[in-house]
Amino acid sequence: METTKVAEKLILIEGKFTDEEAHEILTNFLMTKIRFNNIKNLSSQVRFGKDDEVAKKRIIDLTEELNKTKNIIAAAKSSKKKLTIKSVINISFVRINNSCLKEENCL
Repeated sequence: METTKVAEKLILIEGKFTDEEAHEILTNFLMTKIRFNNIKNLSSQVRFGKDDEVAKKRIIDLTEELNKTKNIIAAAKSSKKKLTIKSVINISFVRINNSCLKEENCL
């Protein structure tokens, strides 16, 4: 697979937030990603009779990130500080070959 240069750069989150605001924004984002991967894994189980290993790994990784986020927010709350958060997504186009029918074949 060959990745071309970044086609788009999206700024999703940018600003200073209270611990409550940061909790709501980041927890909702991470929980949405965890739910997405849970559904992806369930779909694989129903359609193919097996787990989607990529989705299962992402669920573990995202759960760890959620725990880190909770710790950071707790530290901000206890120190009575706001959090500066910036989230940037870079979107690129990737060439795929004909044998690349599923994501795991393309890795």
